[in-house]
Amino acid sequence: MSKARSWSLMLTRSRETGWTFAVVGALAYVAYLIVGHAHHEMWRDEIHPWTLARQADGFWDLVTGDRVYEGHPPVWYWYLRFWTFLTRRSWGIHAATVAAMGVAALLFLRYAPFPRLLKLLLLASYLLGFEYGVLSRNYTVTWLLLVTFCCLLEPLRPRFLLLALVLSMIALTTAFGTFIACGLALMMVPLGVHFERSGSTMWAATVRVSPRFLLGAAGFIVALGFFAWNTPPPDPNYCAPGWHPEALNADNVKVAFRRLVHAFLPLRPFHDPNYWTDWEHFWNQHLTLTLGVGIGLFALIIVALLPGWFEIGGLVVGYVLMATFTIVRYGVEMRHLGNFFLLFIAADWVHRVKAPRRNHIVSTVLLFICAGFQIQSFAASATADWKYSFSGGRDMAAWIEDQHLQDIQIVAGPDALVLTVTSYLDRPFISSQTEEINVTQVFHSRRRPFSPEALVERAAQEVRSKHKPVLVLTSGLLPNPSGGLKLELLKETHGSQDENFDLYRMQE
Repeated sequence: MSKARSWSLMLTRSRETGWTFAVVGALAYVAYLIVGHAHHEMWRDEIHPWTLARQADGFWDLVTGDRVYEGHPPVWYWYLRFWTFLTRRSWGIHAATVAAMGVAALLFLRYAPFPRLLKLLLLASYLLGFEYGVLSRNYTVTWLLLVTFCCLLEPLRPRFLLLALVLSMIALTTAFGTFIACGLALMMVPLGVHFERSGSTMWAATVRVSPRFLLGAAGFIVALGFFAWNTPPPDPNYCAPGWHPEALNADNVKVAFRRLVHAFLPLRPFHDPNYWTDWEHFWNQHLTLTLGVGIGLFALIIVALLPGWFEIGGLVVGYVLMATFTIVRYGVEMRHLGNFFLLFIAADWVHRVKAPRRNHIVSTVLLFICAGFQIQSFAASATADWKYSFSGGRDMAAWIEDQHLQDIQIVAGPDALVLTVTSYLDRPFISSQTEEINVTQVFHSRRRPFSPEALVERAAQEVRSKHKPVLVLTSGLLPNPSGGLKLELLKETHGSQDENFDLYRMQE
């Protein structure tokens, strides 16, 4: 056999019999993640869950405490809580993300029934290489649990209780994870429910249901109930914008098809300081083309899963739930749309496991095409993240510590912005919006709109009452305080997103 043919067979192999390929590939992937995290400055939505997990009184407090204002289920916060036992420093969440994605990569490379080359390309995709790999968000755990679920699936001897447990955990990672779990649960129905014909017509049939399937289904339904009870944040809260069923119209159905294109075939410009928010840049310039591509892509996804009708049904259910949620309840970012791609990978994996002898050429070609687009978007984002500052929070916190100012009382606002700096410092601050000493952000009814004048006045009160200087942390210029107090600008930072900070010192 020629060397070229040997390499070809090596890269197209879809069934692993050992761990060498998986371990080597996962180690290379983890090495990249470590470098990526070392150069990534966390945004407030990344580091705030770490602060919540770090400050919680325990795991139950992450069910009933400040986490309820986040609009996310508790699994990510529980996972981070374990890591806070190792360290309180911000590197803990980086380590938690790398560990989760590293384990997922190892299992994916070892057990996913895709060609080796395709598995490597998918790990280098925008979603797995950057959005869920370098950015530290709860979608990371969704991917890990999805891979775990698919690895545990054995159609001839399904372990329904274990599969239901993993599905329940997926449902408690994010709202999108809940919809994905519902789709995967539907795919399990033919494994636990059997129709046995007992007569000459299809109506004369006996339905036989596995008791373990029923028990697993009951447990999963309980998890869905827990999600419905514990996840929607109390009002008033920007994470609870209300329901808008009137938005379900023909125009937004078209938007849903276009969003599928963004999820599967992302394109991003290189050298863009706003790379994280400009994910719609190319396709939105060609709306008619994007709609056509979206409809064709959806049809091709269905064809790729034929004749796996339950896989198709589960995927469609998951897609409809996710698309409806983004239309009637909550807006959408690339991190949300990525769940459409993850569900297709999982559905294709399940289909290949159920039908290992079938020719899966359509789904393989489709995934190769998607991987090409994903890698382009990954390269653009990774390059920009290396070149531009994602947030000024880490630099501001490091400067405060270098100047030995971290023990001075901080008066700050707006809360949602300054949390990045205070979380890096692991320090409380006095909020000008709530008049409380905060460590985390809580969207309760006692909050007031942010005002620079109110921030200066609250800092002045602290200086006059304690006769000590305070640090005033915000973004932007502040008015001078009254009564002869001095306000000195100490430091400015400039992030490529919307996290730019200004640090002042106020004293008598």
